[in-house]
Amino acid sequence: MLVNILSSSKQVLKLDDVKGLVVPTTSGQIGIYPGHAGLVSTLDIGELVVKTKIGGDKRIAVSGGFISVKNDKVEILCDDAVMGEEIVLAEIEKAEKKASEKMASKLPEKELIELEKQLKYEKFKRKLLEV
Repeated sequence: MLVNILSSSKQVLKLDDVKGLVVPTTSGQIGIYPGHAGLVSTLDIGELVVKTKIGGDKRIAVSGGFISVKNDKVEILCDDAVMGEEIVLAEIEKAEKKASEKMASKLPEKELIELEKQLKYEKFKRKLLEV
């Protein structure tokens, strides 16, 4: 199965030897394996696990986006995504502090929702670091 994961700023991962995925969708976690039926879904903040035939599992923090599955080709477009081994605690702390400070000020509802989403994502990345 071919898997291509893109964030808004880079290609996160592209593999053609994938034996399965565990994906956080807005409807809950789903497993995707070779022969999976066609699918289009929205992603939630969470951990995306790529199960490879060689080299073990790849863990990726995603902050939302979309997934498309068709003919054993999986395309994942993420708002933001980072490989588990690339997560840096200092960057998480800086982003959390910045978002918290902004939330303390008077902001339009749309901006507050985006900041809450950012904080949730940063907390999830922190949790992924601890595993």
